[in-house]
Amino acid sequence: MDADYKSLNVYIKSVKDLKDTLEGYGIDTYLWNKKAYKSVETLFEEVRATKSEILIKEQSLIRRSSIVGVYVYYKIQHLNGESTILRLRETMELERDDSGHFSSKDIVKRTYPTSVGKKLGLNEYVADAAMQALKTRLGFETFNKNSLKNLRKHERLQESSSYPGLKTLYIFHEFDIFIDSIQFLPSGYCFEKKGKLFIYEWVIS
Repeated sequence: MDADYKSLNVYIKSVKDLKDTLEGYGIDTYLWNKKAYKSVETLFEEVRATKSEILIKEQSLIRRSSIVGVYVYYKIQHLNGESTILRLRETMELERDDSGHFSSKDIVKRTYPTSVGKKLGLNEYVADAAMQALKTRLGFETFNKNSLKNLRKHERLQESSSYPGLKTLYIFHEFDIFIDSIQFLPSGYCFEKKGKLFIYEWVIS
């Protein structure tokens, strides 16, 4: 962590503490919990679970969020000796309607570059988190951490898409993994969580 950053997590013990901190730094939460935006309560839960850290740098309030992502690949070997590399992408998200069915009216298109990912806790190991994402999102059970290749890290500071007005320092940890024919489903994969269905499909890499 840059020495210029000061963490406030230890001082944020309630939703009110968090809201007071945000407002004290001029961050208007009026739009939070509206449309696709998340709530102050959700951010507080992230802080409690160490999935987000609230920082001060040069009198500005910044949220720090670490994310681990995995690019999932599959290699098709053709009879003529050539090969095609497929990459798995999360392409859309569906929500249940009032009748309990997934509605095509509420499709959210996804553009994440990595195949799967999850937020990283402050004391969570990167490789362990990557393996958990593969297991929970895609049902991959047979891999070990040695299957994860080419770890790389990069950072980006931008306004949060979930919490408008709050700048977020995103720290990305990314791996590559090639799966075998046992895990490969040509039609792709789906994962359901909290009334949402996440769709994963193969594209040519």
